[in-house]
Amino acid sequence: MGHRSTWSFRDPRATEWVGEHRPELLDLTPVFGGLVELQPAAEVPLEAWRAVLPPEVHLVARLGPRTVHVHQKGVGAEHFVLKLSLPRDGSSLRRIAERARRSRAQRAYLWAHRLRALGIETPRPLGFLERAHAPAAHASFSVTEYIFAPSLIELRDGRLLAGMAPGNLGDKRALLRRVADLFARLHARGLFHGDLHAGNLLVQEGALMVIDLESFRTVRLPRRALTKNLVRLNRDFLDTRQLSTTDRMRFLDAYLKHQPGRRTLRRDLFLRLSEATQAKLRDRGEAFQ
Repeated sequence: MGHRSTWSFRDPRATEWVGEHRPELLDLTPVFGGLVELQPAAEVPLEAWRAVLPPEVHLVARLGPRTVHVHQKGVGAEHFVLKLSLPRDGSSLRRIAERARRSRAQRAYLWAHRLRALGIETPRPLGFLERAHAPAAHASFSVTEYIFAPSLIELRDGRLLAGMAPGNLGDKRALLRRVADLFARLHARGLFHGDLHAGNLLVQEGALMVIDLESFRTVRLPRRALTKNLVRLNRDFLDTRQLSTTDRMRFLDAYLKHQPGRRTLRRDLFLRLSEATQAKLRDRGEAFQ
């Protein structure tokens, strides 16, 4: 790992900001200086991003309500992602506890380093920026490498899983095994992604990357939390023409491949996930197609 450089700044409102970045990958000093001027909002228009970014940083695309893909020519990481993270709403007790916690951006930054150390693929973390006082109670910014790869949800809606030619069947089964293996490795370590859906998995030819790490955590009572991950993934593939019952059983077989009594566990887990998914669908007025 390269040298990490800390950064601090007091904006015109006398608010102190702190951050960290990897200068050998990307010098974020001019970017940080502009981001402190961005007004936090649930949805940030491109014009607002453009107004605070230095001239050498060019907006490429908007990736989400508070996330953009940008490009800066001539640096180690030419394409990168800027994301504004807002503190979670919650009870007064949660808000008090948040004052003692790291910001969501810093948590994502640290989790990215930890996952990569564990051999779990995620884009390179390039830096974060947060308020110096009670960082978790305020907006924060994370910077990661941009990966030129489709998400699993894009593949679902595109060529790989919809209307597949017979010759691509092996590709789909191989992808199912890769996703199952990723979930198994995370869950074996008690790692839980609070927003692990198909849109947060990037599919490269040689890697499957997990992104949006702000809600990652370890869990002491894993069964319920880890089942939620699997139910959420199941809900992303409601169309049984794209993912059949046989496909789902193959996925669970790969997910449980190192477990003794795998056949019995697979059947029980399939029934439990089916019931939990149907319950969630009824709550949302959805159904399998």
